[in-house]
Amino acid sequence: MKISQNKNDFKHNPGTIDQVFAPEYFHIIFRYLLNNKDLHSCLLVNKYWASCAVPILWESPFKINDKFIPSPKLIRTYLTFIVVENFHNCSTVKRPLYDYPSFLKELPFDRFLNAAIANGYPEAKNH
Repeated sequence: MKISQNKNDFKHNPGTIDQVFAPEYFHIIFRYLLNNKDLHSCLLVNKYWASCAVPILWESPFKINDKFIPSPKLIRTYLTFIVVENFHNCSTVKRPLYDYPSFLKELPFDRFLNAAIANGYPEAKNH
């Protein structure tokens, strides 16, 4: 197999790797990445790779090295969905790019709620 050095030859290829492999294959490959840092790098390649990597990253976002780490940014992201659901007709509330709660497979809710309240998110008390 000859690899061309000409940048324009890439445009004439029958398909890029994104078009050749279905998302399921990327999902399998991404599962073999050793850490979230590597998986996060996949988010930056293009939208297609990001759409394959995001579900894996957001399955258990608070669990790092088998410990619950209550990140204020993650808590804010999930609380945004609660607020958005309550005000779904409100045009001033910006909806996040992905439906992050749909990817969750593990969430110790009691710890999440306590961390949200401790981090100064009073709207968590109402839900």
